[in-house]
Parts: sequence; C-alpha cells; structure tokens
Amino acid sequence: MNSEYKTKIFKFNLIPPKTKEEIKQLEERDNTILYSVLLIFFGAFVYFALTMLDVVLVQPSLANTKTVIGTLNSQISTYNEIKQKNGELFIKSRALDPLLAKDIKLTDLIDIADKIESTYNGNVNVVTYKREITGEFVLTLTISDFSKISDLYQLLLATPNVKDIFVRSISIDSNDSSKLSIVVAFNINKLQ
Repeated sequence: MNSEYKTKIFKFNLIPPKTKEEIKQLEERDNTILYSVLLIFFGAFVYFALTMLDVVLVQPSLANTKTVIGTLNSQISTYNEIKQKNGELFIKSRALDPLLAKDIKLTDLIDIADKIESTYNGNVNVVTYKREITGEFVLTLTISDFSKISDLYQLLLATPNVKDIFVRSISIDSNDSSKLSIVVAFNINKLQ
C-alpha cells in the first residue's frame, strides 16, 4: 500500500537566495561572535588561574612574611629594651667610677704607713694619718735624716694606686733638732 501512494512534496523558498557577499558577511559575524565568546572564556580562565595562584601561593607567603616581620620587630624591641637598660647601667656605673675611686678603706692607708716604717727600720715614723674632705690622705712623719725625704718620695711613687704625691711641709722638730717633721699628701686610686 505504501507503494501506491507516492507523493511528491512540493518545496518552495520564499526567501531569496543569499549572495556570496552576504554569506561572507554572515560568516565574519559568526566568527566574530565565536572569538568574542572564546575571549570572554579565556579571560575568565586567566582570572580564575590568577585568583587561584594568589590564594594558593601569594596569600600564605604574605601571611608568613607578616608573621616573620612581627617576630623580628618584637625581637628588635626586646633588644632595644636590653640595650637601653644596659646603656643606663653602663652610664650609671661610669658615673660611679670617681666615687668608687675615692672609696678607700682606712686599712689601705695603714698598709702604706706600715710599708714606709718597715722600709726605713725606725728612721721614719708615722706620727698621724688622716683623710681630708677633698679625699686626699695626709701623713705626718718624723725623719732622722734629711736625705731620706727624696727616698720617701720615690717609695710613694713606686707604691701602686698612690697618685698625686705632694710634700706639703718640712720642719725641724723644736724638741729635737735632729728630727725633721714632714707632711705628705697623696691620693689613693683603687680603680685602674
């Protein structure tokens, strides 16, 4: 039965055929749309890749760098506090040096007096010793021989920590003309 009905379909086109120029223009338009869509997808892909690179690599590195900088700044501030404290201690200790140099025990003066007496075996006797307000030590001595004055001066010069030796006076004892009375002033400096 199928073979009995053979129908022919009549086709007709109401749209006139396109010219080659129109076809070329349509193809260029389609290519332009395709390229612009591909360009948008490519731009989105590049943006996604850069965002992922930022999230995966840059942000952790930046956070790590900020942590390291914070740690270094705290260490620097700690060192600055230590430096400030040590600087203050250094300055204060240097300011105390002159005072400590004048803080001499009386035993040091007695030791010098004993050294003088033992060196001259009774030819030189220490009569008095004192410390003045200026910090100078003063010894009053009796000497049997005038020539021993320079030896006494040399002995004091050779004594460690004894500085600024000055013979203040030389006088003849009024009771015994063979004895001389000498007043010697000097400083003792413990800090060297």
